[in-house]
Parts: sequence; C-alpha cells; structure tokens
Amino acid sequence: MFSAMLGEAWRAMGANRLRTFLTMLGMVIGVGSVVLMMAVGQGAEASVKQSINAMGSNLFIVLSGSSTSSGARSGSGNTQTLTINDANAIGELDGVSSAAPVSSGNAQIVFGGNNWSTSIIGTTPSYLDIRAW
Repeated sequence: MFSAMLGEAWRAMGANRLRTFLTMLGMVIGVGSVVLMMAVGQGAEASVKQSINAMGSNLFIVLSGSSTSSGARSGSGNTQTLTINDANAIGELDGVSSAAPVSSGNAQIVFGGNNWSTSIIGTTPSYLDIRAW
C-alpha cells in the first residue's frame, strides 16, 4: 500500500514538472532563508557577547553631574562635578583595583594655514588596562 502511494506521488510529480520544480525551489529558498537568519542571529549574538566581555565583567562607570540642555540648537551635555581627587578616592576604595578619570570635549586646532575641529579625550595610563586595550 505504501509503495502504491509512493508510485502515485512520483507519477504526479512527473506529470506536473514545472509545479514540482517551483514547489521544490520554494522549499529550498525557505529552508535556506531560515538557516541564513539563524546564522546571522547567532553571529550578532556572538559579536554582542564579545563586546560585553571586552568591557570586562567588573567595569563600573560613574558619570558626573546632571544632564543639561540649552541653546537654539538644543545642545546637550553633562555638568562637570567630579574632580581628579574624586577619581583618586574611588580608586582607593576596598574592592576597586583601578580607576581612570576621563574628560572629553571639542576643540578647534590651528596649525599653519589649516584649521580643524576635533574631539579631545583625556585620561590616565590605567585606562588602557581597565578597558583591556
């Protein structure tokens, strides 16, 4: 009985070759799409995990001040309330192996006849060890 059904199915596929081909093509594309999406999802997950692991499981970031917003262009930023002494005090707490203060801003650099707008980031040498660079 099973062989009779299998034979009938085989004859039906042979009689409608275009429909059979398109059905098989649809299944191949569908399965391929699912496999591709799973691979992309797993790759993105691995990338995010790697980025989080690179930061370190024991990294703690303290931001200073409160958020401010002003001006016609709605510029925003942080009020600077932490000092280098605060960073040193944090570094000396029990359980803290290292602390690196970071200060950033924008500046205009002029050299010769050239003029550049650039970002400036200042920190201590321990920053590289903390961020595993």
